[in-house]
Amino acid sequence: MKMRNARLAIIVFTTLGSFVGMRLLLANAGAWLSDAPQPRQQPIARPAGNPRNPAAKSRVGFARPVSDSAIPERRGAAERMFAGGIRMDFGHVPQGQQLLHQFAITNVYSIPLAIAYLQPSCGCVKATTPKHILQPGESTTIDVRLDAGRFEGPHTENVRVKIVGDGFVSTCTLAVQADSRPGSSAQPSNAAAAAGTPK
Repeated sequence: MKMRNARLAIIVFTTLGSFVGMRLLLANAGAWLSDAPQPRQQPIARPAGNPRNPAAKSRVGFARPVSDSAIPERRGAAERMFAGGIRMDFGHVPQGQQLLHQFAITNVYSIPLAIAYLQPSCGCVKATTPKHILQPGESTTIDVRLDAGRFEGPHTENVRVKIVGDGFVSTCTLAVQADSRPGSSAQPSNAAAAAGTPK
């Protein structure tokens, strides 16, 4: 019907004059053009997999990267790597003495593990390790230094240790304590005292 109206307008345009025919064409242009075939809209390509679940596999079978924060922590697993214990009590020490204890750590698991970080609880304690990557069965130490010149009396500080691996995340806390006594014969400030009682 609309195409017939268009042909009729063309006839009117040629027979009655340009003014009347042009008004008819303009008045019905929108309706006639709507009959023209429209191009098909292409579907929007969406990424495979579930965007709300970063661990979900895509349709081609590749797993998306997962941060260690998405891996459930294995409680107590890191502590089992310290066969000698995770606490050190230096007892009574002269104020100003520099204390050192080496916590032995061994990878008792079947996968490579990394010491991701060592986080001391304050500025009077420092922690380092000579080796950050441990293959199965390998050992190293975490060296914790406590400055007894920064406090007086009984004092305890901590070092938080995070161990990570393939699908493995675990943390534990090392503790060092000492009773700093003023007036005692203190050793030089760069001396390291390893005497004490591991707990």
